[in-house]
Amino acid sequence: MSHRHRGNSRGDSPPLHHQAPPPPPMPRPGNAPNGTLQVGQLVSPAPPSILPPPPSLNGIPPNGPLPVAPPPPRGPPVPESLIRLAKVNEDTWMAIGTLAERMGEVETSLNAYENAIRHNPKSVEALLRVASLARGREDLTKAVAHWQRVVELQPDNGEVWSAMGHCYLMQDDLQKAYGAYQQALYFLPNPKDPKLWYGIGILYDRYGSLDHAEEAFSSVLRMEPDFEKADEIYFRLGIIYKQQQKYPESLECFDRILRSPPSPLANVDIWFQIGHVYEQQKDYNNAKDAYERVLADSPNHAKVLQQLGWLYYQPGSSFANQDLAIQYLTRSLESDGSDAQSWYLLGRAYMAGPNTKKLTKPTSRPCTATVATLPFGAASASSTTTSTSTATPSTPTPAPSASTLISLKSGLI
Repeated sequence: MSHRHRGNSRGDSPPLHHQAPPPPPMPRPGNAPNGTLQVGQLVSPAPPSILPPPPSLNGIPPNGPLPVAPPPPRGPPVPESLIRLAKVNEDTWMAIGTLAERMGEVETSLNAYENAIRHNPKSVEALLRVASLARGREDLTKAVAHWQRVVELQPDNGEVWSAMGHCYLMQDDLQKAYGAYQQALYFLPNPKDPKLWYGIGILYDRYGSLDHAEEAFSSVLRMEPDFEKADEIYFRLGIIYKQQQKYPESLECFDRILRSPPSPLANVDIWFQIGHVYEQQKDYNNAKDAYERVLADSPNHAKVLQQLGWLYYQPGSSFANQDLAIQYLTRSLESDGSDAQSWYLLGRAYMAGPNTKKLTKPTSRPCTATVATLPFGAASASSTTTSTSTATPSTPTPAPSASTLISLKSGLI
C-alpha cells in the first residue's frame, strides 16, 4: 500500500496538543485554581471547611468562657522492658520477612511482616513491605489498606499517595484515584514523575477527558522519551488523536509502533487502527490496503471483514462492489453471528441492491482469528455507531477509549 512511515526515529516526539460521573474539574496545565494537576507546579489541596467562630465581646464569648474538656485518662506507663521486648520482636520478624522475601517465599515474608506490625502497629517499613507484596499479588484492597495506614502516619509521603492512586485506578475507583494523585502532586519533591503522569493520563482517558489525557501522556514523553511504556503511550495517543479527528497525528503515532506494538497487541492490531484512520479520512484505497493486511494474517477477523464489506458498499469508493460488500459482511457474520452491526450493514447492503434478496442467517462457526480474541486489540474496537437515516449511510466508527483497548490489569501500571 502507499502508506508512508513518518518519523520512525525514537528520538522524535509526536505532535503534542491538548462514564462515570465526572470528578471535580481537572483543569488544563496553566490554570492554578481548584486543584489543578499541572506538571512542575505543586498543587495545594483544597482548604478544609471551617465554621466561623461565634461572635465575641471583648474577647469573651457571649455565654462566658467555653468549658474545657478534661484530658482523657492515661493508662499506666508501659514498662521499659516491654518496650524493648516489642522492638526486639519487631526487628526479628522484619529480618525473617526480609530473608524470606529474598528467597522468593512471599507467603512466609507476608506473615513475618504482619507479625512485625502486630508488635509495632506504627512500623512504616513493615506496612510498606506488606503493601508492596500485596500489590505484586494483585491484592489491591490489602495494598491500599496498608498504604492508607502509612499516610495516616506520614501524610506528606508523596510516593505512597502516587502508589495509592495507581491502585485506585486499577480498582476503577476514579474519584479516589483523582484525590490520591492530587496529594501525590502536592507532596512529591519532584512532581515531574513520568510514572505519575502516565497514571494521570489514564485517569483522564477513563473519564473521557481527551484533551487532558493527551497533555498528560505527551508530558510523559517530554520528561522521558525512552519511558518504559512509551510504545503504549503512542498507541493511546493514536486513539485519542483519532477521536479528536487529528488524523495526521494519529497516523504518525501508529507509524511509530507498527514494528514494535505494545504487548499484548500485535502488528495487525496497529494496521487495523491505521485502516480505520484512513477510512475516517475517506481515503478508501489506503483503508482497504490496511484492512487487507490484517485479513492476510487473520482471514476470519470479524471486524475487518465488517469494515471491508462497508468499504465495498461505499458508492464514493473507486472499487465499490455490491456483491463483494455482501460477501464480506456475510463472512463477518459467519465469524461472529452476534454482532448486530454486521446484521444491520448487511441489511443495508441488500436493500441498496437492484433486487431485494431474502436475508438468511449465515451458519455460525467459531472465529479462528487470534487477533479477534484479544480483549483489548483491534478486535475490541467494536463500539460502532451507524446512522439510521435512509439518506447517506454513515461509516461504522470503532472509537472506544484507549483504556478499553489495553487492560490496566496487564502490568501497565
